[in-house]
Amino acid sequence: ASTPNVQPTGEPGFSTGIEEAKQTGSDISAPTIMTLDSPPRPQGQQPPPAATSLAQPMPPPPPPQQSAPPMATIATNPNAGATGGFASSAPASPPPQQQYQQQQQHAFAPSAPTPSYTPAPPQVAAKKGSPMVPIIIGVLLLFLIVGGVGGFFIWRSMSSSGETANTNTNGNTNANANTNTNTNNGTTGAAAEAMQYWLELDGAKPARVAAVVPLASGQSFRFHITPQEDGYLYIVGPGEDNVPLTFLTAQPLAGTGVKNNSVKANQDYAFPRAGGQIEWITLDKNPGTEFYTIIFSKTPLTALSFLNEEANHPLTSSQQSAWQAFLSEHKANAPATNVMDENSAEPYVSVKSPQAKGDDDPLVFDVRIEHK
Repeated sequence: ASTPNVQPTGEPGFSTGIEEAKQTGSDISAPTIMTLDSPPRPQGQQPPPAATSLAQPMPPPPPPQQSAPPMATIATNPNAGATGGFASSAPASPPPQQQYQQQQQHAFAPSAPTPSYTPAPPQVAAKKGSPMVPIIIGVLLLFLIVGGVGGFFIWRSMSSSGETANTNTNGNTNANANTNTNTNNGTTGAAAEAMQYWLELDGAKPARVAAVVPLASGQSFRFHITPQEDGYLYIVGPGEDNVPLTFLTAQPLAGTGVKNNSVKANQDYAFPRAGGQIEWITLDKNPGTEFYTIIFSKTPLTALSFLNEEANHPLTSSQQSAWQAFLSEHKANAPATNVMDENSAEPYVSVKSPQAKGDDDPLVFDVRIEHK
């Protein structure tokens, strides 16, 4: 509040400036100071909006309400009349424009920072392997396996081709040396046909059959053998009580119609031969199976003495032992036989030389005859 002007009591000419003050007794004894504050100004009806993170425009301020000007402070001032004014004890209110600016500053003032927390670092998932890696590995392994197998078969086919070429060369050389006119029908030396044979059956009308056809017990037959090379034939079959018996040796039986066991390439050799005293081989009356062993050799056999003796000779015990040893040695590498009956009128059995057979090794095989 401002300091009032006070004059001493009892001085002439003192006046309060208010007519009603004349009726009071205090204006004589002491000066009376009366002040009146300005009434509070009414505030806006709506509080300013709270500050947000995004600045929003404030609505226009309400028009300032006109209020009565503040009443001046009345003070006893002996010089009031002289100065012609009042001294106010309350500070003046700011103008309306300044109030609006202050409200705007408060409205857009940034709010206090709110407490925050530090987010946990994100969990990094374990890196998974690509699903294509196992597939690629599997494809590579498959290519390796296929390549290895293919390389093995290529190597094997090349090796087989070399062996085939060598065999064909040897076969052609042997054919030229022995004046053999057979071309082997395009087969390799390992599977070349060595001979053919068939059986001729006795009867009103002789029949030609392959040995695999069952015959009747007591049936008579003869062999027809056609070798592909020159050589020598030997035949051993069952005799009485199934004791091995020599049928054809280097000294044939005179009644069989043959003079020796020598054969020529691509010429039919019949045994026994027609026109002799013994023209046929007759099966016994007991049903069963009989085996006749045929031996073909390019040179005369000397290992078995009984094959150089007269035929129709039963083997002794010692000769049977030697015979079994011979069969065990050569039958392990027996030739392959195939029945060729495309021409039903002239069937035959094809005998093919085994691959492991040497040029000088004899060809040994059995003719199986079943009779009922």
